Amino acid sequence: MKFAPQVGSIAVIGLFAACSGQYRVGSDAGNAGASNEGGPPPSFAGAPSGAPSGATDSGVSGAYALAGASSASTGQAFCGTQWTTSSSVQFAPPDVVSQRLSAFLFGESLVPHTLPAETTRQWAGNLAVSSISSSDIVGLRGLQRFVSEWWPGTPSPEIWGAYFSSDPGSTLNDLLTTDALLPNGAGMLTDPAVLARGGISERGNFVLGHLLCMEIPPEPDSITEPPLKAGQTRRSQIEGGTASQPCLTCHSLTDPIGYALGNFALDGSYQTRENDLPIDTQATLTVLRNSGPKTVFDAVGLGSTLSHSCEAALCLTRQLLQYAAESAGLPQPGSDQEVAAIAAQFSAGGLRLRDLVRLVVESDVFLREN
Repeated sequence: MKFAPQVGSIAVIGLFAACSGQYRVGSDAGNAGASNEGGPPPSFAGAPSGAPSGATDSGVSGAYALAGASSASTGQAFCGTQWTTSSSVQFAPPDVVSQRLSAFLFGESLVPHTLPAETTRQWAGNLAVSSISSSDIVGLRGLQRFVSEWWPGTPSPEIWGAYFSSDPGSTLNDLLTTDALLPNGAGMLTDPAVLARGGISERGNFVLGHLLCMEIPPEPDSITEPPLKAGQTRRSQIEGGTASQPCLTCHSLTDPIGYALGNFALDGSYQTRENDLPIDTQATLTVLRNSGPKTVFDAVGLGSTLSHSCEAALCLTRQLLQYAAESAGLPQPGSDQEVAAIAAQFSAGGLRLRDLVRLVVESDVFLREN
């Protein structure tokens, strides 16, 4: 399936006219990638790397834990989208839900050892968490596939997928700021899928599309970049060539992200100078409409700022929910309110990635009867 930018109205922040700028932005050439609510969940027969053991979860208690199916509707807003805690959907039977869950997490159909008499959110959430906790990321092929489709071109889906499973405390901020794989790196923002794009605006466009679900049209193929002149960096060249409309509208959104990643060459090597001049990575982001302009100073600062934005929480939630629904053979989620409800809980709970998996599994989208 294709993810961002075609991810629904809640996630698409804006669509702007194509730029017809003077230069194609950037190239790194020469800079050389009966219910048991609350009880232990059942286990799967044949689950990869050990069957889920019935472990309980001490983290979140569900996307709709604040209010169950019988609760009164309470209007709230997240990132500008209204949502409520009320729900009246009929849940699918436990055997159906368990098959959906195994398809989502493992990418295959597994047979549960035991099942409760009826489906409840807490049972489904506990089953999701116990399945994750007792299976290594190699077994969780479904989560790996999600990462590959969310961040196309990454050579490390198993490494990024582990942030959703191995450590219950891993957050979106960890995913976008870790230097565990690349010195001075910023997690997935300095993954080869981003850096190999080379150009400043191309890098920014990738991040906007896949992390913030924002669509910016690509530049025309006819635009080319002249060689750098003495006393000029790629940034100064771009700023000089895109300072007026119609180019400025798009470049003011994409380029600050690319500027913040400017210390990284195509191959991921760290550089502080270009054309015998210092690289300026300070940038002001204007894409976070719900928080106003934000100044960042480098790639890690970019990752921290983006990870704590409601736009990133909303976009990731929609894409994981969309993937879970597709893998389970369910209709694609169409309600902005359902996505906002899950994203609000994800954000309020500290942006823990394993919690987001559970919230998706406990959602009406995943549990409702077809």
